[in-house]
Amino acid sequence: MKLPFKRVYAFRPGFIKPTKGLRNAYFLSKLIGVMYPLWKVLFPKYVCTSEDLGLAMIRAATEGYPKQVVENIDIAQLAHSTSGGSAKLS
Repeated sequence: MKLPFKRVYAFRPGFIKPTKGLRNAYFLSKLIGVMYPLWKVLFPKYVCTSEDLGLAMIRAATEGYPKQVVENIDIAQLAHSTSGGSAKLS
């Protein structure tokens, strides 16, 4: 990608489970989100939470990541990595 930035990341999440209490989440996402624990076990490559996605974005921007295209598996690794990650959502 030729942009005037040091690094560029394309995040490609599948289904994003909305954070509890989020007002602007679609009703269908909330309804499907009830099945998230089962989907996480059966289809870990295709689901993540909005908190994991946000945390992964912060870590990629602050610490870097070797891949430019960040898939769900990478999002989970970034979100749960302990490599100096001082960035934390609260």
